[in-house]
Amino acid sequence: MIVVRGGVVLLLVCAATVGSPAPADSSMDLAVPTFESLDRNGDHRLSRTEAGYNRLLSEIFVSSDTDGDGFVSRAEYEAATSSASLTDAIHYRI
Repeated sequence: MIVVRGGVVLLLVCAATVGSPAPADSSMDLAVPTFESLDRNGDHRLSRTEAGYNRLLSEIFVSSDTDGDGFVSRAEYEAATSSASLTDAIHYRI
């Protein structure tokens, strides 16, 4: 729309989809958080509390802690996040 006010031309552009939310970026939905982003206290291992900030990791915490020490190490995290079951859970939101 073009509006003329006092000799000044204003061009107003309206989106055809006003009121419609922007489409979600599906790549963000499928992203696995990095070990560093979950290791909030920087001790190079994930506690159950730190895992609790990520619903999926919280659900698989016990099976990811393969040595049973109550923490998920970087190696355990990488093994868990590369597993087919986790990949399926991320894609299908299980």
